[in-house]
Amino acid sequence: LVSVRRRTLTTEQLAVIRDFISQGKPVIGIRTASHAFSLRNKKPPEGRTDWQDFDQVVFGGNYTNHHGNDLQVKISLADTGSKHPIVKGIDGNKQYFSSASLYRVSPLMQGAKVLMRGQVKGHPAEPIAWTYRRADGGKSFYTSLGNTEDFQGLLLPELLENALVWGLRK
Repeated sequence: LVSVRRRTLTTEQLAVIRDFISQGKPVIGIRTASHAFSLRNKKPPEGRTDWQDFDQVVFGGNYTNHHGNDLQVKISLADTGSKHPIVKGIDGNKQYFSSASLYRVSPLMQGAKVLMRGQVKGHPAEPIAWTYRRADGGKSFYTSLGNTEDFQGLLLPELLENALVWGLRK
């Protein structure tokens, strides 16, 4: 479960994470995990290392930035994901919203399966929850939901619980 933002680690620490992932083990990412080990236009401090393409390699993502914090995100189930076990118990007819900024992630890598989309007024919808089968054979789930208010609602806790169960299934 990855929930960090723009951190560099020692080579040894990052090697543990790389090794875990290369073994095909499941990975779940929340919000800023898309840029977990990537500094913005900076080199890592001495003795530290980054993983610039972590988002693409692990989540099949393409984080480039986000829309403004003042725009409410309307959330909907994607047709491609409506039957997926991760969205089990989530009412597709109900209106869900997030006050967190909507991440710009399109286009996703080939093989990513979009489960949910978010949209802010005046901009195209963006994927906000998807699965990805990695090159190492492992499976990943990522959601750009994850601010404090998202955890207080009904959607994100259900989504994460389902993702954890899905990730641990063989």
